[in-house]
Amino acid sequence: MREPIREVIEPRYGFIIPYLVRGNVLYIPRVYQARRRPLDYDSLEIPSTEVSATEQGTE
Repeated sequence: MREPIREVIEPRYGFIIPYLVRGNVLYIPRVYQARRRPLDYDSLEIPSTEVSATEQGTE
């Protein structure tokens, strides 16, 4: 049976820290930053769907 991975949230800095305790050893596989800026859809660049003359092979 696998030991459960638990999570602790560090509120001062906004990190989510998953951890596993096996015997008397503490394992921390990764650290996530929980605070992310919201996505600004207006600032996203939309890729062009036009094919250039070079991509068409006509140059």
